[in-house]
Amino acid sequence: MTFIELKKSRGPKNGFMKKHVYSCDFCKKVFESCVKKTKYHFCSNSCRTKLKTQQCTVNCICEVCGKQWASLKSLATRTCSRKCGIKINTAASKNPAKWHNVTCENCGKSFERRKRRQSKHIFCSHNCKSMGAHIWLKDVKKTSRSNTKTGYYVTIDGRKYHYDSSYELRRMKELDYREKDIVFWKRCDFSIPWIDREENLHHYHPDFFVERADGSLTVEETKGRMTDDDVRKMKSALEFVKQKNWKYKIIQYDNPPELPLPKMNVYHNDYGTFIRPSEESIFMSMAATIAARSTCLRKKVCAVFTDESMQRVLCFGYNGNVSGGDNQCDSLLPGSCGCIHAEINALTKSVTSLVGSTCFVTLSPCFSCAKVLINRGIKRIVYYETYRNASGLELCRKHGIDVVKYDSVTEITSCDNPMMIENLPFTRS
Repeated sequence: MTFIELKKSRGPKNGFMKKHVYSCDFCKKVFESCVKKTKYHFCSNSCRTKLKTQQCTVNCICEVCGKQWASLKSLATRTCSRKCGIKINTAASKNPAKWHNVTCENCGKSFERRKRRQSKHIFCSHNCKSMGAHIWLKDVKKTSRSNTKTGYYVTIDGRKYHYDSSYELRRMKELDYREKDIVFWKRCDFSIPWIDREENLHHYHPDFFVERADGSLTVEETKGRMTDDDVRKMKSALEFVKQKNWKYKIIQYDNPPELPLPKMNVYHNDYGTFIRPSEESIFMSMAATIAARSTCLRKKVCAVFTDESMQRVLCFGYNGNVSGGDNQCDSLLPGSCGCIHAEINALTKSVTSLVGSTCFVTLSPCFSCAKVLINRGIKRIVYYETYRNASGLELCRKHGIDVVKYDSVTEITSCDNPMMIENLPFTRS
């Protein structure tokens, strides 16, 4: 930086403002500025960018041919061209120490693979990767909008409580402002023991302890989506509050259905190549959406029956209590909830013949439902999840029904068809 002279000019506030004359550190152009003395001065943003680029430039040397060139640090490479890069990869590929045997998680095929950054799941081809998508999708932690909102809430009387989700915050506001018969409420300071599916003992803290004007005491729990563990907690909580002569209440706000992974089909026309959801994806998503209407706490199931060409929906139904009865299960014990199965509810609504039809069901049919499906002449069953007892599937296969799991329904897509890319000519500008 070169300081040349000092001038004075009138300013808007104090009457005079010091004006300096500097020389640009990049192009050496002389310019005036009111900025105080700094380490660098530039006449424009272009000069500042050019100097920064010049300082970030490094000299690279190709490890194969020894060619030298200048490049930015962020774009520096080991080789000067793709040809030299292939030579390095060829030499590395011939080293047996860099290869090891692995097994495909979808088809079980054993093959050799170069050692690289360890991946959690291994597949032998793109086809196996698409067919085994459900394997690595199960590892993805399911997060919802409610679990991302945390903070502190101050009640009307000045008490401060922490909330872990938007459901808890919403309920806190309802307890303070909406429900008028509440005398006092607080966050639960006790835990309730419960046993999971593997017979392990756990403890969980309910959300709220509420005292109402009629003198009743209620333990409340807010939920967004009911799971099998939630049902087990509910069963333990009902036994716990019964001993205390309290009440137990679950408040469920929104329950978005878990839609299956869509499968896409490729189609061609005069305008180009496009993709669209397959027919199996449409009807399985329809079944998953309708299943949210179910009042069963253990498992929400829906069955959708279509004709043989999958162009028309013949009937559908979801599991639940008898028509006109209470919207609840008779019991929380496995196999004793008392709900009518989705297949039976759907068949009672059918007004046409179901011979040769296809059944899309979110949970594979049990042994009793399988007998009814066989008698009605169902030709194909596509299910999303497997029931805890697979005897119904074995019975359907024994009587010639085509039973398919939704994850194994494969369609060629633009990303699953490598021939669409391999057949293209290689061009380089």
